[in-house]
Amino acid sequence: MALGSVAVALTALGRLSDSLEPQRAGLEAVVARKDWCNAARVGCELVNTLLTLGRVTAALDVAGLAVTHADLSGDDGQRADRRTNLAAVLVAIGDSGRAAALLVEAEEIHGKFQPDSAQLYSLPGYRHGDLLLACGYAAWALERGYYQLNVAECYLGEGLGLLDIGFAHLLIGRAQDALGSAEAASSLDAAVAGLRKSGAAHFLPQALLARAAHRRRRAASGETDLIEGIRADLAEVEDIAGEEMRLYLTDLALERARLALDVPAAFASPAAARAEAEAQTAKAAALIADTGYHRRDGELAELQARLKAA
Repeated sequence: MALGSVAVALTALGRLSDSLEPQRAGLEAVVARKDWCNAARVGCELVNTLLTLGRVTAALDVAGLAVTHADLSGDDGQRADRRTNLAAVLVAIGDSGRAAALLVEAEEIHGKFQPDSAQLYSLPGYRHGDLLLACGYAAWALERGYYQLNVAECYLGEGLGLLDIGFAHLLIGRAQDALGSAEAASSLDAAVAGLRKSGAAHFLPQALLARAAHRRRRAASGETDLIEGIRADLAEVEDIAGEEMRLYLTDLALERARLALDVPAAFASPAAARAEAEAQTAKAAALIADTGYHRRDGELAELQARLKAA
């Protein structure tokens, strides 16, 4: 229990590398006791940490074990959630097909033990919606986002909290942005505020990056007053990520490259914008190769093609 408390505190402070040792020790302790339910839960926390750090291969191994431990526990809540955890790692490595199958299976399990709740919610629900967005199903993701927000608000303080509300707003905002809705701005603001208030600093960059991307698209259409807000969001992502949250650093490099190409007015000169786009694209390529974060292969290829054509 003490190891778990230390790991949680370090994670909340953004000290992810420091949290690995107590997390691994805690996992070994509960596995030794054959406490499979807690083994699945602690394994999930370790997977999230490894994934954010960009240790994708290690995350994949632990996520698979967490599913095994969840099945041994017989706890359907753990069985469903740990499948979404493994799906998140598979999405990161670019295996959306296996991820989708796991998410469908997770929702089937979820429906059996919570028949009054038709869909996944909280972080597992967000992960399902994230994959839908990646596959181009924004309208479906939006419906799921509103469902998750309703569940989170109904059970706020009764098992669900600000983190759950923040993720619901994030899914809604990203879906609205993909659909070209003007409501995306307020939804993404709510996502940033909710995740910030939740105290989970290691999740906040997801909302900041989504808001920066939304603002970039608007700035590219002429709303140049948004440039300072974009810079502030990206600077905060860099501050939180430090040198170790390498998946966020990859996403940050890609977004900065897009900003340079889409909104050259954000830079001192066209030449400066071009140099920034080239540098950030090269940085993203190196990070993807190092981490195995192949989910971003398509985005990287698109940037490289744009630079070559320009």
